[in-house]
Amino acid sequence: MKAWLSRLLVVGLFAGALLASVGGPARAALDKVIFEKGGEPFTLEDLALFYTEEAGGEGFLNYIQLIIIYQEGKRLGLAPTKEERDKFIDENLGRKVYQNYLEVFDQKRVDRLVDAFIISKRYDDYIKQKLQQDLGIEVTEEEMRQFYIQNKTKIDKPERVEVSIISVETEQEANQALAELKAGTPFEKVAVKYNKTPELKATAGYIGIVRRGQLPKELEEAAFKQPEGTYTEKPIKINNYNIIFVHRHLPEYNPSFDEIKDQIRQILLEQKLRQPLAKHYNELMKKGIAEIMIKTPLFEPKEESPLKFGSAAK
Repeated sequence: MKAWLSRLLVVGLFAGALLASVGGPARAALDKVIFEKGGEPFTLEDLALFYTEEAGGEGFLNYIQLIIIYQEGKRLGLAPTKEERDKFIDENLGRKVYQNYLEVFDQKRVDRLVDAFIISKRYDDYIKQKLQQDLGIEVTEEEMRQFYIQNKTKIDKPERVEVSIISVETEQEANQALAELKAGTPFEKVAVKYNKTPELKATAGYIGIVRRGQLPKELEEAAFKQPEGTYTEKPIKINNYNIIFVHRHLPEYNPSFDEIKDQIRQILLEQKLRQPLAKHYNELMKKGIAEIMIKTPLFEPKEESPLKFGSAAK
């Protein structure tokens, strides 16, 4: 998941909690304009929307960078339509999270932030394509084949299996867990109930995708033989008593050059664009930041604590 989307989702989770704390007087404070760019005001509420957890130096800088790209993208005609914004909300942010925002923040500002993220992605794609054309950046067949040969061991995937586990100390516990599974209780619930380690409880017994050689031999053999969507019906004794659940089998994957040629081209193109793209964004930020008018103090002096002469004298 993108970092910006992660931030959005985190803020969404906090929205419900903020409902109790944001009232009439707080709304006036949130409406305070902190800076303007191109005659467009941006308030403390806009910043809080962007980065609830980090409204200080880094969060403020990230927000300014986003707004510079947002306004440049609007100038280039990259703004989304209402239909495109709604599609983004439904497919990326989630309608429920969006509604949580509207319980706390002004809809106009929420929609502007959503637009800013959409425009940011569109602008990045636009600039990459423009730089590629302007600079004549190309990826040759020879470069792609060389990359394929040099990274063959990373590209090839051995046979793998995705598994979860219930691991208990006694055979009696294992049989009790198996009885619940046979009665129809979902594996995840039984795993949370019977697993002893905090890690396995937290993941409901989920281990992940493993290849041969990553599990003890007895567990490996059982896991690779077990059909998808089923569990071992007898506990496997290795230190503890273990029940394995197989989510899916992933066959050996050794793609040919032609199968992943387009992916390799994209990887190499991104590598070649890295420096000119950074240069472009640095120039854009240098120009954009110079146009920003700070409207409110960003730093306040901290009050000195009164000296406690009694303590100092000791």
